[in-house]
Amino acid sequence: MKLFLSPLKTATFFAPLVVLLYLIPRGRNYAGDGAAWTLFGGVCVLVLFAFAALHWPGLNQLGASFSAWMNSATLTALSVAVALGVLTAASSILNQHNNPYYQAYDVFLFTNGQDVPWTDTNGDPYVMVSAGQDATSMTMTVLLHIAFFFVAAFAGVALGLAYTTFGAGRALVGGFVTFALTVALYWAVESRVGDWFTAAAPGLLTACLFTLGVSTAVISRTKRFVP
Repeated sequence: MKLFLSPLKTATFFAPLVVLLYLIPRGRNYAGDGAAWTLFGGVCVLVLFAFAALHWPGLNQLGASFSAWMNSATLTALSVAVALGVLTAASSILNQHNNPYYQAYDVFLFTNGQDVPWTDTNGDPYVMVSAGQDATSMTMTVLLHIAFFFVAAFAGVALGLAYTTFGAGRALVGGFVTFALTVALYWAVESRVGDWFTAAAPGLLTACLFTLGVSTAVISRTKRFVP
């Protein structure tokens, strides 16, 4: 982590991160869908890591090893993904426990397919279909959140490096095209699944793998003096 963050002041990176660690899990309790808050968190993580990656040319001029820098960036991305992913997933799990209607508003939440007894606004009992959770579904929810935030951070590194290597125009156009294709892949996969009772894992994982592939290709073309 130290090498990747070394050009930045501590507050420049960690102050926004602390805000995200509070806002993304908690914001859904006050307004908006759970999925929207998670996606917003992913965008913020991407921007944060892109900004940090913009400082690579300076380190490159100083003779820093690109492999060491990327290892540091990857470790930082994983650390942030675990911290933000665990907190956000915990919020989703708790919201689902408190109100089984929540599942319809969070594509990152896994359920176990079990029905849950509930009471409507008139006090009459009924059953919420496929709204249950167990240790397996909660673990999968946590892992999906971590994977999503890691990919967002990794894509941010790639975007920052693309900016320094290819220029602002090509980086922004490439980023937009990648985003559009990612969304298209997600919908193409999920439209065939059509199950809103649990996480949209097939579409999300397909989108994440595609983004990782594009990001890796961009990173491999980064200018460096020391491998």
